[in-house]
Amino acid sequence: METLVKQWEKREDNHQQIADCYCYLGNAYDSLGQYQRAIEFHQQHNEIAREIGDRNGEATSLGGLGNVYNSLGQYQRAIEFHQQSIEIKREIGYRKGEANSLGGLGNVYYSLGQYQRSIDFYQQHNEIAREIGDRNGEANSLCGLGNAYSSLGQYQRAIDFHQQCLEIKREIGDRWGIGASLFNMANAQAKLDNHGQALLNFQQAKLIYEDLQLDHMVKQCNEALHTSNQIIAAERRSPPAIDQEPKESAIEWYERQKQANQPIVRNVEDDRKMNQIFYFCIGLAICFVVWKVKN
Repeated sequence: METLVKQWEKREDNHQQIADCYCYLGNAYDSLGQYQRAIEFHQQHNEIAREIGDRNGEATSLGGLGNVYNSLGQYQRAIEFHQQSIEIKREIGYRKGEANSLGGLGNVYYSLGQYQRSIDFYQQHNEIAREIGDRNGEANSLCGLGNAYSSLGQYQRAIDFHQQCLEIKREIGDRWGIGASLFNMANAQAKLDNHGQALLNFQQAKLIYEDLQLDHMVKQCNEALHTSNQIIAAERRSPPAIDQEPKESAIEWYERQKQANQPIVRNVEDDRKMNQIFYFCIGLAICFVVWKVKN
């Protein structure tokens, strides 16, 4: 893809297409954890966007830089880029872009441990997303709210937000988002000592991550499952108090729920569209189509 872009650079009528490809490449390298490469492509996207007067492209590239610098732990720079992005998006009236950048700011303040401030930005993101009918944006803001409240120790509230997020992700068919919602919800449930339900959700999340070939998330699920199984095994060995009636153990609850939810977890052989090189695939497809049109 990079070779194709370099060929396009020799032509004078491809500025917008080249800028779009730089955007996709920046997002792709960010997803792959190659942050310096991501920065280079977002900066090139920004330069071309400013040169051709594409204000939305300029704002998008600034938001991309904000996301990368957040990943690098350079939070003040991330905040500055997101703020610049928001200013432009408000100027041009791009509400969805404004909402996404507000969510980006929420992510930065979450990384800083300023959870209440992150909640403020996630709520602004959620309000705009609901207003314009952006279901994916609404779900992402709910995920952010769930994580923030979980970090504040308000686990039941976190579960409520993750449940809402899960419902939307299922509605729009976002497999990666479904897995993330189940995983996040399971973490909050484990904090409330609801280990049976947590175990069930970790299992379902693991199946989805295996299907999407997200090995690092499969590893996290395995670690969480190991911990939950150890806790459940310890609970099973503990005898009930003399004056307490025997009650269903967590492992018994889990096995019953697993059987009851077989249709949910029976397979995950849906499409593998969401994976670590998602942006590469989209970017390559767009580049190829434009190349065919131009030639």
